[in-house]
This record gives sequence, C-alpha cells and structure tokens, in this order.
Amino acid sequence: MNILEKTIHTREIISRLENKVSRETRLNASKVAVVAPSFDIGTGLVRGMTHTPLSGSDVYQTKVDLNNKTVRCSCSGGGFGRLCKHTIALARWVDQRLELDQRAIEHALNNSLIGTHQIISQQRKSA
Repeated sequence: MNILEKTIHTREIISRLENKVSRETRLNASKVAVVAPSFDIGTGLVRGMTHTPLSGSDVYQTKVDLNNKTVRCSCSGGGFGRLCKHTIALARWVDQRLELDQRAIEHALNNSLIGTHQIISQQRKSA
C-alpha cells in the first residue's frame, strides 16, 4: 500500500470512528484542546493529552489505536473501549494533519506525468 492509499485508508477509519458517536459528543469534541499529540502511521497509535479549557476540566491521557480500533481515555466517561469527546478530538487532530498530507501528495502527483496516471488509476478502482 503506497502512502496515499495508507493516508486515505487511515482517514476512512477515523471517519467511521467519529460516526459511531452521538451528534452531541461530536459537538463537545470540538471544544476539546489536544496537547502534545503524537501519531505513528506505522502502528496507527495516536497519543495525547486532552482537556476542555472553557470548563476548567482536568487534563486526560488519551490514546486511539487506529489499527486495532481501540481507544482509552482517563476521563470518567471514556474508560477503556468507550468513545468520549476526548478520543474523538484526538482522532480529529490526526485527520486534520492527514488531510493536509493527502492534499500535498495529490498535488505533487497531479503535477507529474507518472502521478497523473496513478491518480486516474486510483479513481477508476474506487468507482
């Protein structure tokens, strides 16, 4: 799997994860701050500290394993295996970065003869 395919696949996993939670949880996730995040695309492991600045909440240790499809957050609502606003916020952080990477890769491919052929082939496969 090339890097563009891996990026698209990872973003699809994140989208499915986010779609598993209620609208309210997705809205609340937009208020969560992500601090010192890290992501390893090889293992699919995302780690970071999260908190909701406006509510003065504690800082939580949050982990999302995209390859194994597991989450963990130290908040009371996000025990092992339960999705909370903090895990969604952390997943969104990764998705935003991957979106930028995807655009850059597609732009680079669009500006090369070999890349144009690869993108057309990719589009035909997904159609």
